[in-house]
Amino acid sequence: MPLGATEGFSQIDTVAGDPLPLATQTTNRFFNFGHEYVWHCHILSHEENDMMRAVALRVYPVTDFDGDAKTDVAVFRPAEGKWYVRPSGGGVDIVTTFGVSSDRLVPGDYDGDGKTDVAVFRPAEGKWYVRPSAGGADIVTTFGVSSDRVVPGDYDGDGKTDVAIFRPAEGKWYVHPSNGGADIVTTFGLSSDRLVPADYDWDGKTDVAIFRPSQGKWYVRRSGGGEDLDFTFGTSSDVIPYSL
Repeated sequence: MPLGATEGFSQIDTVAGDPLPLATQTTNRFFNFGHEYVWHCHILSHEENDMMRAVALRVYPVTDFDGDAKTDVAVFRPAEGKWYVRPSGGGVDIVTTFGVSSDRLVPGDYDGDGKTDVAVFRPAEGKWYVRPSAGGADIVTTFGVSSDRVVPGDYDGDGKTDVAIFRPAEGKWYVHPSNGGADIVTTFGLSSDRLVPADYDWDGKTDVAIFRPSQGKWYVRRSGGGEDLDFTFGTSSDVIPYSL
């Protein structure tokens, strides 16, 4: 069906079994379902009407150091400059010497191998240091200044963590994509906001997002496009476990 079409689809109310009213029918358009797929089929009517089994791929957590798709318990000991990881898959603890007490911790999957890499941002230098779990030389990237807040995530959807910062004085997010494209700059948020980037629209990309304590509201700039999301949840005294 052509883009913009509503006719020609078997749009049925799955509860009552009747055709859906025209006003509630879906318009044919491009949409990125992120990690959701369907079995491939060459029968056009099956493709057009989604008459195939859905498949959802597992998305790896942020702190999966052993690559078993489970979050691992981990700590960084500033006095020693060491990371201690208790692998969820069992086995001996993983101990890595990397970083100093003044560094900011930015673990993520920077090399795209499905395992979290030990990584730090060094404010005094404006540099990111990554110890790839896949092996090889450490990755060093100059991006940001000491007053920036670090917000790593997979903003370009290529399965690798991107170097990214929020600059409070400007209210801007700066992302250095791992795919090699131009830096992404987004104006979103205030210096007093708490930063909560995550994939809210489930398209496989990290969304720019903030929690505004004074309002008890969450604001999300969806990477998949469309209107910004906003919803009220929480108070100014609440602690958000993963806010930055």
